[in-house]
Amino acid sequence: MPLALCRRHRRPNVVVAYSVAALVAGLGLVAAGCGGGNGKPEPPKVVSKTFKSFGDSYVRATEPGTNFGKNTELRVDATPPVRAYIEFQPFGVSGKIERATLRVYALSTSNDGFQVRSVSGPWSESRLNFENAPPVGKVINASGPLAKDNWSSIDITNLVHSPAETLRLALVGVGPTEIALGSRETPRRAPQLVIESRRAAAGS
Repeated sequence: MPLALCRRHRRPNVVVAYSVAALVAGLGLVAAGCGGGNGKPEPPKVVSKTFKSFGDSYVRATEPGTNFGKNTELRVDATPPVRAYIEFQPFGVSGKIERATLRVYALSTSNDGFQVRSVSGPWSESRLNFENAPPVGKVINASGPLAKDNWSSIDITNLVHSPAETLRLALVGVGPTEIALGSRETPRRAPQLVIESRRAAAGS
C-alpha cells in the first residue's frame, strides 16, 4: 500500500515538470519570432511598380507638321531624323528609388537600337510634331540590339529623380534603319516604366 501511494503522488509532479518545460519552450519560440531572436529590425523591403506610358508619339523630319499621336507604333531613325517621345506619371511610389527600367516592345529587329535621352520641356501627345517638339538632352542609356516581337529593358535610373515627377524621355536613333516599337494605342505593347523602391519594414 505505501508503494502504491508513492506512485500516485509522483504522477502530478511529472505532469507539472512537463508543463513547466513546455511553457519555457513556448516562451523561447515567441522570443525567437520577435526580430529573429537577435533584436535586429527586419531589412528594408523592395517593392516594384509598373506604369504604362501616359502619352507617347513620334516626330519625323520629313513630315515636320504631322502629328502621329494616335499611331499604334512608335518610330525611331537616325537619318532622316525620327524621334519617339514617351511620358510616364509614376505616382504612388514611396521610399528610396533603387532602380528604374524602361521596357519597350520591338516590332522590328535592329542591330543598332536607340539612345534614351532626357527631354527639357513638356509636350502634348495630340499636338506634338517635329516643328514644336522639345529639344532632347543628355544620353541616359542605350538599348543595344533589338529582337522583333520581344521586350527590351533599358536601365534609366539616372533619369528618375523623384517618383512624384512626370517623367518625359525621347528615343533617338543611331543606325540607318528605322525602328518600330509598340505604342500605348495597343495596351499590351505599350511602353512601361518599372520602378523598384526600398522602404523600411513595419515596426523597424
